[in-house]
Amino acid sequence: MLILASQSPRRRELLSMLGLEFEIITADIDETMDPTVSVEEAVAEVCRKKAEAVGKSRPGDLILAADTIV
Repeated sequence: MLILASQSPRRRELLSMLGLEFEIITADIDETMDPTVSVEEAVAEVCRKKAEAVGKSRPGDLILAADTIV
């Protein structure tokens, strides 16, 4: 099963438009970004934390975690 680890309405819409079946499970993590690393590294770390947190309760499922920087 595909799990979207995000509350983003846009990501939900995109996956639905693709006709994919998925569940939404959000992660309760600290999303504070490390200012000592590049933006790319900081975003990747937050996404990794989200995926790991959700994946603990859903082993074997495919976890899609993302974050947006503006």
